[in-house]
Amino acid sequence: GGRAAISGVSGATRRLLPTLLAAGVASTLLIFILIIIHHQRFGGLMSMPKIVGPALADTAIPSDDGQQTLKPSSESQNVQGKKSDEEYSASQSLCTALVVPKGKRMVCLVEARLHKQKQTTEFAITSSLSRGCKPLMLVRVCEEQDPKPKIVLEQLPDGEQEKGEVFATVSTASLWAELFDSDTVFPLFDGSDSLFGHLRKTASDSYDLIAEMQGDESPVLTFFGDFSDHSIRVENTIDSRLVATVEACRSSAARDSYQVSIEAGVDAGLVLLGLLTIDKNECLPPSMDIAEQIGTSTSYLFRSFLGDPAGDELAQDDPAEDLAELDD
Repeated sequence: GGRAAISGVSGATRRLLPTLLAAGVASTLLIFILIIIHHQRFGGLMSMPKIVGPALADTAIPSDDGQQTLKPSSESQNVQGKKSDEEYSASQSLCTALVVPKGKRMVCLVEARLHKQKQTTEFAITSSLSRGCKPLMLVRVCEEQDPKPKIVLEQLPDGEQEKGEVFATVSTASLWAELFDSDTVFPLFDGSDSLFGHLRKTASDSYDLIAEMQGDESPVLTFFGDFSDHSIRVENTIDSRLVATVEACRSSAARDSYQVSIEAGVDAGLVLLGLLTIDKNECLPPSMDIAEQIGTSTSYLFRSFLGDPAGDELAQDDPAEDLAELDD
């Protein structure tokens, strides 16, 4: 009886052995196939090309390891139409390369150098105090000798270049031609010198920035606040969204400057050029006292009305005296 039982077990084992071997081979093949599929998927992801965003993506908030230069990018010119409406629209972008990337915020310092007097000067817009005030872009003002007075926002010179590539320009010609400030309109031009729109002061003492490509007179940005104290808010006029804030710097390390904070999806160049233009139209020369300011403004109006060519320029003070006052 025992031998019969052992013989039966051996027979059953011999019958199951081919089945077990087949199952083992199938399992091994399945594992091998899964390993190949996983390797192909992982390798495919690693080999995918990186997506490059606007030129400002790596320079909106400069790192602490060196100077950052903002450059117009040919790729960024093509990115503009592909962004969603939540980030920005093409009609609101004057400097596409300076649109603040999604998830970022640009904080920079602007010197309060511009005032209502013909000037020839240049200075850098820098990063914030906490990031070492590193130059980001250049402001160049050409009004005294240039037949087309203007404020230019441009890239920092690269290497031995005398000038960087132009981001955008605003004409100040109407400031010296118009009799009343309320009628003054400042045309804005892009880097290729094509008209983008204009900035104008409203009856409520705010400023509207209108994009000509909109096809109507609806503003895209509105600037309001205390312009002389640089306490300013900038809103997207279309949806009333706050896009930028401005506050005067109280620190002695950044005296006579103001800090601008610009939200994601906003054209930083458009906001900055608007603020510089408002400085030019609102701020009186710092060396003048109140009586001189009133007298100069009144004299300028009368000379303009009478057609006196001497009224085309305001009296200028000795720059050395201005520097001495700043150093006190």
